[in-house]
Amino acid sequence: MPDADFESPRLKDRGGNDRKENSMSKVIVDDSLRSKLNGLNAEVELCDASGRTLGHFVPEDCYKKLLYAWLNAQISDEELERASQETGGRPLAEIWKSLGRT
Repeated sequence: MPDADFESPRLKDRGGNDRKENSMSKVIVDDSLRSKLNGLNAEVELCDASGRTLGHFVPEDCYKKLLYAWLNAQISDEELERASQETGGRPLAEIWKSLGRT
């Protein structure tokens, strides 16, 4: 369960922050580090020298499953169907103009 201080990336983006500020860092893992991390085939808890948890590594396939499960939990099939039936809105050109873009 996330801490109370957890802030959804979706809420952050709505605040007008640059998306690059919110992007994930990338670390290239050499064979030596990979072996220390159990081959990166399973979840790994990363800790500092005192044993304090710094974070968790989740393999790509597990990460995608968790991400899609979270995304699917954000909106129901009924809400998606209702939204697809809505009419109205504005042309994209008008939206860009209101945002100061052409």
